Amino acid sequence: MQIAQRIENELKVKGISARKMLAELGYSPSLVGEWKKGSEPSAVKLGRIAGYLNVSVDYLMGFTDDPTPPKKEFTEHDKINYELSRLSPSDQQHILEQVELLKIRAESLNAIRKGLEQKPRKLQLE
Repeated sequence: MQIAQRIENELKVKGISARKMLAELGYSPSLVGEWKKGSEPSAVKLGRIAGYLNVSVDYLMGFTDDPTPPKKEFTEHDKINYELSRLSPSDQQHILEQVELLKIRAESLNAIRKGLEQKPRKLQLE
């Protein structure tokens, strides 16, 4: 079974349209047509689709008939990356700008704290 057929089967089982899935993932609706013609999704797209459908990439690629995704403990880093990947490019850029501002703020606060920790020096007059 081709990748496109497996994706279509999972969509049907879950009652989701291909158009809805692709829109929610930020992909062009024409991708399904391309896949039916034999084009295959990139590894990144395939991984995101598998995650969306809650199946394994191996299942979509036909390496196994078991759609169950592998059990994995997700780190906070994984969760952040996943949530960022679901945002539009402009929203991703906005988040990155906010992160930069937070880093600048943290550096400033650390510098202030460091300055407060230093004991005041006595001036020596000559």
